Amino acid sequence: MKQKTEDDPSRRNIPSPFLVLLLGFFMLVAFVTTAIEDELPRPIKEQEIGINDSNTFSEESANKYLQIILGDHPRVFGLEYHYIKTRDLKELFDSIAQKSILPIHTDWQFVDGYFMFGSPSVYRNLSNVVAVLEGESGFYSNGTIGTSILVNCHHDSVPFAIGASDDGLFCAAMVETLEKLSRRTTKLKHNIIFLSNGAEEMGLQGSHGFLSHPWSKGAIAVVNLDAAGMNGRPNLFQVTDSRVLEAFRRTTSRPMAQSLGEFLFSNRIIPSDTDFRIWRDFGDIMGVDIAFVQWGHIYHTRNDRPELINDGVMQNAGNMLLPLVRDLADYEGLVNRVPRSTAVYFDYMGWFLITFTRSAALAVDIIVVLLGFTTVAYPIWLFGLTYSYLRELMWSLVGRLLCIASGAAVIAIFSSIMIATTIQMRYLSAYWLIAPLYWLPYVIASVTAAHLFDFWRSKKTDLDSSMRTIQAMAATRFILSVLLFVLCCFPIFFNVRYLIGTPLFLMSVGSIVSMSVVRYSKVNAWQHLLLEVIVHIPATLFTLSLGTRLLALMIPITGRSASDSPDVLVTIASVAVTVYVVFTVSGIELLFSRKWMWIVLSGISVVCIIIMFIPMNPYRDVNTTQRHTWFHSQVTTYDQNFTVLNSSSGVILAKTDANNIHDALKAIRNSDIYIRDDESHESDNPLNKLQIRETDLRILQEECQDYLYCNLPIFGPRSYTNSLFVSMGPPAHFDHSIQLLNRSCTADVCKLSFEIHGTAHNTITIWPRENITLIDWPFKNSIRSTFRMQGRPVYNIRQNTNTYSAVFPPYELTLDFRVPEMKQADIILDISLNAHKINHPEDFTDHYKQLLEVMPEYMNIATFLSFRSNYVF
Repeated sequence: MKQKTEDDPSRRNIPSPFLVLLLGFFMLVAFVTTAIEDELPRPIKEQEIGINDSNTFSEESANKYLQIILGDHPRVFGLEYHYIKTRDLKELFDSIAQKSILPIHTDWQFVDGYFMFGSPSVYRNLSNVVAVLEGESGFYSNGTIGTSILVNCHHDSVPFAIGASDDGLFCAAMVETLEKLSRRTTKLKHNIIFLSNGAEEMGLQGSHGFLSHPWSKGAIAVVNLDAAGMNGRPNLFQVTDSRVLEAFRRTTSRPMAQSLGEFLFSNRIIPSDTDFRIWRDFGDIMGVDIAFVQWGHIYHTRNDRPELINDGVMQNAGNMLLPLVRDLADYEGLVNRVPRSTAVYFDYMGWFLITFTRSAALAVDIIVVLLGFTTVAYPIWLFGLTYSYLRELMWSLVGRLLCIASGAAVIAIFSSIMIATTIQMRYLSAYWLIAPLYWLPYVIASVTAAHLFDFWRSKKTDLDSSMRTIQAMAATRFILSVLLFVLCCFPIFFNVRYLIGTPLFLMSVGSIVSMSVVRYSKVNAWQHLLLEVIVHIPATLFTLSLGTRLLALMIPITGRSASDSPDVLVTIASVAVTVYVVFTVSGIELLFSRKWMWIVLSGISVVCIIIMFIPMNPYRDVNTTQRHTWFHSQVTTYDQNFTVLNSSSGVILAKTDANNIHDALKAIRNSDIYIRDDESHESDNPLNKLQIRETDLRILQEECQDYLYCNLPIFGPRSYTNSLFVSMGPPAHFDHSIQLLNRSCTADVCKLSFEIHGTAHNTITIWPRENITLIDWPFKNSIRSTFRMQGRPVYNIRQNTNTYSAVFPPYELTLDFRVPEMKQADIILDISLNAHKINHPEDFTDHYKQLLEVMPEYMNIATFLSFRSNYVF
């Protein structure tokens, strides 16, 4: 046992000012960790590649394809520009096919269909562009093809976004992969289907449409490519075939993959979807899902443009994709079906990938739990400690928990101050602010609590600071071991237990080394600190790697979540990540002297507080925008004789983040289009000048409780609660209507047939009256309501015409209802048509343009021109 030896210089603690250097060191490690993970290869030019080289990807060539795919406007399906760029993509595939050594078959698919995606999702004239590099499995005379590897991207974009990363980059990488593989002189074992689907952004319709293509029947594995951000290296985050995952591990030199992403997606913690869901749930095609996730603040904004893509990003994507696809296409074992994968997988700083089966992961985790408990007991054998060690270990456990609580409390206080003083959302484009606003306050509070607790306990024990440090670190491993054991008891966490198991394993191995050195060598406090940092650096690097990735993913998501207090969500995530990282070295702070400690910690605290109150606009960066979704709309309600009962018009500013409604109101009230209610400007109002009074502005509340969808146009199920409505003139008119073609009743069943005239994007809402039941509709799936309103089920049908047409043919809809005979002459249902035009600036009215002009430049406004017509039948 090492006892206190106050007069021994070798046992003196480290002067507290050096704690600042230690914190600086770990901040540097965090930076280096991120830099290592973001390291990109040198872009390769086409002239560096031999004419017959089929294995080397060229960023230069892929960027040329990217320009062809993107053009210079958003490619929203149903619009003419989407059609033009789809045609360009088909011609690009054809040009590669003409020069190819191996046979390449291309097709421009047009298809009608539907599927249940919460509610019926109906598509008409949907178009996809497909190219198939023929392999040994070949084509069949009936139009189907042999075993094939499916590679999927989507070339459509959201309104007001060019979609350079989502998903133009991967589409360009896919085209370049096709071009290079077309140079081969020998066929691969399987065909390769290169699918660029034309309708992912509006409910994954494009991928579902391809399932009707005869070529889809041969797909035995899929590599799905998408983006929720820009730059960096893409992450593999969903797996349903472990063999495809193994091929990814085998062919990718710098793999980025975390099954944590699969957990977040499957539990809807990340409220999003990719085409991978269609392949898995509707096509029974298994494989992997890969996406870019960095720079989430760029995602789905006008800044998703090619000039912001860093050099090497495309090269890295191609270096990953080309060998992976080639390997899969030559993997004969894929012809055999295997059960859906439940693999556990994770990378270590992008250097290598570790994978386990579900059962193997459980066995490994149990071994790690036992190892963790063993290292907690190891000092008993090593130092000959017994009762006093166990007693102080329990007190150390209390001390570690106190440190966590203290750190979390301080971060909560910091967050409350920021919310109270409206210092919110600043971190959306400046992730470095997480350190002074969250990480350092936690460390300060944790170190303070640790030293206060140690000051009390040091008077009751004869153990020196090195032994108390060893005890504190043992208590940390004990907490992690217990937590991992508990997680092992809940199968739902099987694919995220590695988050605890991996650092616990690395910490346990490191602790055995450090305790043995301390036991058999005479080390001073400086040497002990250096030893603990070195042996625990692998665990620290792992947790920093995961922590920084998680925050980079979650912070933009919370920013666009429409939450009133995104800082609360960021606080929770930051506390979790900080505890996760700090735990790897929790206890080493006890090696520092308490003399001057309070001055050091106070100084760091002052710096954090100053940074917290520095005025900083979250949108100061030209590449950071505030997302807005506006509906310039008119709502008209008819009676059963098609007489207008009431009509209203204006602009709906949907609540998309904590500040967008506040900022829009501020912009309106500070502009020359705003006049107070007590002012009269009628006489001097220029012709066609928009005027908005305070009474024209209202936050939507009560109408959302009393009326279905707030009696406003909907684009998919959406709540407008807390959104802003600006009363003004209607949008430019376009044809939209519902006509009753036939109504007939037999016994207690009434059949109603409708002809619906709309645009490329329509949502039909069906709301049967009380005691009326919808019993049949055109869809084979069982009838499921979207939700219930006033005790009555509500049914939504999303109906799209996906390829541009100057004239949209009517959509016919037949519904059967069970209606008591005494009610058959009455109104039996409310039905609404919500017709939308998306990204049609040429149709903006002068008043709407004036409203747009008063908004700040940082606002990214996606405009819907919408009509809602309410009918009763």
